[in-house]
Amino acid sequence: GASDLSALLSQSDAGGWRVRGLSDVRRAAQAYAKRAGGAKQAVGAALAGGLVSTAVLRDVPYVPAALVGATGGAFAVQLPQGSRAGDAARQVGRQVATAWDWFVEECRHGAAASRRGRR
Repeated sequence: GASDLSALLSQSDAGGWRVRGLSDVRRAAQAYAKRAGGAKQAVGAALAGGLVSTAVLRDVPYVPAALVGATGGAFAVQLPQGSRAGDAARQVGRQVATAWDWFVEECRHGAAASRRGRR
């Protein structure tokens, strides 16, 4: 009810509203990224897990299969250094992030070349 909402929101000094606990969420996300070896690496591991599980779990609908894999990848990057699953997830996450950075850079170069060609 209203008391739950007032526990979540508070008035800011600027006259607007502020969500309480948001700094806790931000701190947790930063700690997660640090344990994973970086935010890109964590996202890469989750993406790879989602893609692999979708391919492996062919009898499961795509979205649930992808969510299972993404959750597994996101969990695995949190495992301690030296664990096979954690190290593998971080390595794959790093490779996916590197591939993504390359792809984005190539798209930028292609778009710039395309704009130059239209002039």
